[in-house]
Amino acid sequence: MKKIINYFLNVIFPRECLGCAKNDYLVCDECLSKIEDYSGEKVIPDIVDKVLICSSYKNSLIKKIVHFYKYKYISDLCFPLSKLMIKKYESEKDKILDPIVVCAPLSKKRFNLRCYNQAELLAKEFSGNFNYKFLPDLIIKTRHTKQQAKLNREERLINLKDSFAVSDCEICKNNNFIIIDDIYTTGATVNEIAKVLKDNGAKEIWALVIAKD
Repeated sequence: MKKIINYFLNVIFPRECLGCAKNDYLVCDECLSKIEDYSGEKVIPDIVDKVLICSSYKNSLIKKIVHFYKYKYISDLCFPLSKLMIKKYESEKDKILDPIVVCAPLSKKRFNLRCYNQAELLAKEFSGNFNYKFLPDLIIKTRHTKQQAKLNREERLINLKDSFAVSDCEICKNNNFIIIDDIYTTGATVNEIAKVLKDNGAKEIWALVIAKD
């Protein structure tokens, strides 16, 4: 059914690259290759041990892709975005040992609105490429929170405090993790997730994000 719906949507609204308007692409490889690696202010890890950032949110194409991915509900944009994540991680010489991949969860209210978790789709593509174990339901949201994008730094930290939990404490013990999310601003989301993982015995934790705002 989804394929049929997508077929008719493509007929009525033909796909055009968000970068150059080339037909039949959401983001063509040429435009994707032109997205510059992150070279901004270095992120000093807090609870996570390492933060990998693909690009800057100041990049106009990245900003456009993420906006369409999250707020225009074009879920297939997970494919070009995950390519950026895979490329970034491949560039790391000393990779984290045998990690479990997790993602930032959505509250039921926000999931029902969007019908998909954008971080989960990215994590699925990323983990599949490296044959890493992916546990989409290990991190759970314990309460609905306000949208982080609408809050300042202090409000973001308060908003997410104690809003995550783990569904299986035993899985956390003595394992390494990679947290996948889309945008890193204050680091509140990945640090809160890392906190509950480490509180339950996790060892090394990395965060991998599309862009830093």
